Amino acid sequence: ARCPNSMASRSLIQSVDKLIETNLGQFIVVFVNTPITKGYQRLLSHAGCHGVVAADGSASRLLQQNPDACLDLVIGDMDSADPDTLSHFDSQPGCTVYSMKDQDSTDLQKALRYIYHPDKLSPSPRHPRLHVNPPRHVIVPGGLCGRLDHTLQALNIAYTMQPEIRISYWNDDNSVEILPSGGCQLQLNPEREGPHCGLLPLTGRALVKTVGLQWELEPTDELAMAWGGLLSTSNRVEGERLDVDTNIPLLWTVERKQTET
Repeated sequence: ARCPNSMASRSLIQSVDKLIETNLGQFIVVFVNTPITKGYQRLLSHAGCHGVVAADGSASRLLQQNPDACLDLVIGDMDSADPDTLSHFDSQPGCTVYSMKDQDSTDLQKALRYIYHPDKLSPSPRHPRLHVNPPRHVIVPGGLCGRLDHTLQALNIAYTMQPEIRISYWNDDNSVEILPSGGCQLQLNPEREGPHCGLLPLTGRALVKTVGLQWELEPTDELAMAWGGLLSTSNRVEGERLDVDTNIPLLWTVERKQTET
């Protein structure tokens, strides 16, 4: 497949740090059972935060950091959440504690199924906030640290959910997500992210054209990207805008600057 020439139909994607800067966009925050990103409170106070979900043991992590934490949902197989934590949030007005014993999906997948496909659950839930026009963007403050198999599964979830759902992993060191096939304009916040970055396919052979990198990519056979061949890592984004045209979805990763405590 050729790299599309999509200048006329380029979709706009604001990075998580850019969304916070502009206070635009809508999203749902989902915590998972990994260390929580510094400055996560800026997401919860954002005007576009449509809901806050904790997957299993992340509810205990969040409560330890903030005894006044408010959640809309705690979900998972409940094998790592502290019973006192579950009791605390179960008694919190507006919060639902929902147990799913399915061992073929991760707690993040359970949360996504609850939010976007409640009709596939039994009993079918109806949440007064999460199920009212939920935005198609999920931000995970963490999710990519610890065991490598967990990290690979997190990337796989983001890949399989796009383009229906955009999942952004927002960590202390990196911001990571899947860019859809076609053309997109990525808007960044240089004060908080960059310049080091990477663009790489998770599967298949990628023909990519970029405008805004120190080492630009061109959709040629010599610069086609694939595992076992060329991957664009340790590149540098040169400003607050990056244009990407690609024939297949790409993993985008950009370093985040240590500006928060």
